Amino acid sequence: MHERLAEVATEVVAAVHRRVDHVGSDVRDALDAILRVLAADYGRPPATEPTGPAEATGPTERRDPLARIGWAFGLDDTSLRLLAVAAAPDFDANLARAFELLSGPGSDGRASVGLALELCRIPSLSGPHWVGPSSPLRAHGLLAVVGDGPLPRRTVATSERITSFLAEVATPSATLTRASDVVGPASGPPADRLAELTEGGVGLVWLRSSAGLDAAGSAVAGFGQVGLSTLVVDLRRTSDPGALLAEATLEAALYHSALVVAGIDDPTELGPAWVDTLTRAPAQVAVIVTTVPRFLEPGVAAVVDVPAPRPSSDDLPVAVFDDLVLPQAPLDELRRLVRWVEARDEVLVRGPIHGLGGKGTGLTALLTGPPGTGKTLAAQVVAAELGRELRQIDLSAVVDKYVGETSKHLDRIFADAESAHVVLFFDEADALFGQRSAVRDAHDRYANQEISFLLQRMENFDGVTLLATNLHGNVDPAFSRRLHFVIHFPEPDPHTRRRLWERHLQNAGDLDADDPVDVVRLAEQVELTGGEIRNIVLGAAYDAATERRTVGMHHVWAATLREFQKLGRRPPALEISPRA
Repeated sequence: MHERLAEVATEVVAAVHRRVDHVGSDVRDALDAILRVLAADYGRPPATEPTGPAEATGPTERRDPLARIGWAFGLDDTSLRLLAVAAAPDFDANLARAFELLSGPGSDGRASVGLALELCRIPSLSGPHWVGPSSPLRAHGLLAVVGDGPLPRRTVATSERITSFLAEVATPSATLTRASDVVGPASGPPADRLAELTEGGVGLVWLRSSAGLDAAGSAVAGFGQVGLSTLVVDLRRTSDPGALLAEATLEAALYHSALVVAGIDDPTELGPAWVDTLTRAPAQVAVIVTTVPRFLEPGVAAVVDVPAPRPSSDDLPVAVFDDLVLPQAPLDELRRLVRWVEARDEVLVRGPIHGLGGKGTGLTALLTGPPGTGKTLAAQVVAAELGRELRQIDLSAVVDKYVGETSKHLDRIFADAESAHVVLFFDEADALFGQRSAVRDAHDRYANQEISFLLQRMENFDGVTLLATNLHGNVDPAFSRRLHFVIHFPEPDPHTRRRLWERHLQNAGDLDADDPVDVVRLAEQVELTGGEIRNIVLGAAYDAATERRTVGMHHVWAATLREFQKLGRRPPALEISPRA
């Protein structure tokens, strides 16, 4: 900073000489005394001419803190000279006294705007460009213009934080310290994607996650891959989020760090201006949200989904695709659905391909088929593959309980699902998704209104919606057109039934070798769904456990008879061993 102050002192000497014949003797004597001190402190360096943009070298290659500011904020040398003039009184009392004498009454040791422009050899008419509200120095919070009246008579100043940085003292404010968090890195696909976007020049990334501050670990890891340290702040720890955000952005830029912002419940309420501030930030920014603002223009920012941590091996098992025993066609469609969700952000940056008019960016699938064919398990697998919680809603209960108010209740369901970033699964969808009927009474009118609301709300939902129905033929074609996937789960054929028997019996422990389960005959001669086969194997396992025995065919057959009786169906005529 000494060399920068020496440059300011040189320009002060020149300014004094230009005024020597126009000031009183007392002011001239005071200025002469100051010049002698400045000459002793800084020598007599030659006056320098203004130069062009600052040299674009990296932050570690420029040890001068003022030069590091220039690199971080993209400032040219003239702006840096203005910043040095504004900061000079905080470093040298003699320069402060000289500014007071040269600027006139009321300067309080600060350079007036007019004097600052003169010392930097900037024409007065260009003053608004260099120190106006939209100038880079003021837009980034590096320079303040203090006072009222004409612009040339006001004074320029730097904040205490900038002065500390120029003095190479790391002293962030107490407010910023309280709002900051130390977060460990969490490697994985979200971190890799963030690093890829950062290297590609994307300055603002939305980390969509229901995990809150825990998602910051992905940001720390991703920015770390490209050599950036990270400043993590939680806006919930301040009463003035705007001021904290401005301070945090400045701090991150000063130290060549990336900024991670947490504690935002609904960024849409903050408005486009707030998002514009983040977009123009001089640092890489990642914002953790549960919902991405819908007013974002395509290409302005990227979205990275950060799934909630998957359960460990000590937790309950998580459903995976290998748990589904289905024909190849529905399996392929379910895998395609997962791939679509994972690729959604890449599609969205290409343009408003989902449609105009406020339509959302969610994806919807209808799962059709008889009860017990695996629709609920498939929904669990999709949610697990996406790393999200599955929120299951029984629509029959919603409609029966809230007749006439279903729309309000559905709106709350969708709003909660968006904030929690879950996969929404409507079971028993026949209760509401059947053929729309002619209006014969008030109930019909309410039903049609609720269906119309649901269709609209699904289109605006920013998430994944799965619907399950037992009878595809009852679904209104107008509703089907709004679906991205319709996946049919057929009743299992003999080959599929055999796979189901084998899969569930594997989970029942050791089998009785003296009373083997005849899986082939069961699969070929007993028509059951996967859910019914699971119930039978579960019942057989409990019966065997009460006898302190392993599962045998007689356990399975007894459980089969009970299942048919429970369903009100005639059991098959199957010849089995006497023991069974």
